[in-house]
Amino acid sequence: MCMTQSRGQPWIVNSLFKRAVMRVLDEDSRETVTIEQVRKAREQMILARETHLDSLAVRMEDPKIRRVMETLISGEADPALTEGEGFRICLDLGLVTIEKGTPVVANPIYREVLARHITYGTQLAIPAPEWQWKKADGSLDMDALLREFQRFWRKHSEVWEQKSDYTEAFPHLLLMAFLQRVLNGGGHIEREYAAGRGRMDLGVEYNKRWYIIEIKLVHSYDTPEEIKEEGLRQTAMYRDKTDGAAPAYLLIFDRRPAAKQKSWDERLTWTNEGTITVVGC
Repeated sequence: MCMTQSRGQPWIVNSLFKRAVMRVLDEDSRETVTIEQVRKAREQMILARETHLDSLAVRMEDPKIRRVMETLISGEADPALTEGEGFRICLDLGLVTIEKGTPVVANPIYREVLARHITYGTQLAIPAPEWQWKKADGSLDMDALLREFQRFWRKHSEVWEQKSDYTEAFPHLLLMAFLQRVLNGGGHIEREYAAGRGRMDLGVEYNKRWYIIEIKLVHSYDTPEEIKEEGLRQTAMYRDKTDGAAPAYLLIFDRRPAAKQKSWDERLTWTNEGTITVVGC
């Protein structure tokens, strides 16, 4: 667990185990540190915004670094990405690396910290949920949550996007902020994103149950049918890797100018494709 989260970054390894032993357990405890305790330590470290992590997050204000991160979050392919000064700065800072020939954020903890930093202001602007998002058995009502997100997208997306520094990754960031605001520490989100993947994968764990969400964008050079078919395959693969029994959702944001001329009733769709729910925004 520790090596998976840190990818060997010495500061993260030391901080995780220090927190797991001294704060999650007790410094005099003789118990063996468990995976669950490392998870708690990870969450504490992220929320505390320790100096090392906070300094990395502050560098996100640099437009050159912001451009790199937007490409990674949106999953778009950019042949000029690694040639720019921003990418070289990110490499020097240890923010990104190249894994199997693909530019990626250096480790899952950085991936989480950066995503939360970018969406922090948006989270604070989202009202606390007043609608029922949990079922009677304590599980997450993801259908209700995503239908509410569709209403939120309809009401706020156009104005909020104009104020965003991340136009291409705006749908991904708004959804993550919305999920984080609703869960509010009661669950956690695993995020997978990298340049050229053409998608973002989110694994939401709440009350020991997993929910799979994949985000895809439709651009002017795409057809909605191709994006949906590709997305269904990718969502199924990610679910099989995470939890084969988890409810799965494919969110498709149509970014084509022509799509924005349609009425909201046409743009906001909800269909079931076998065991995967396709949500159009």
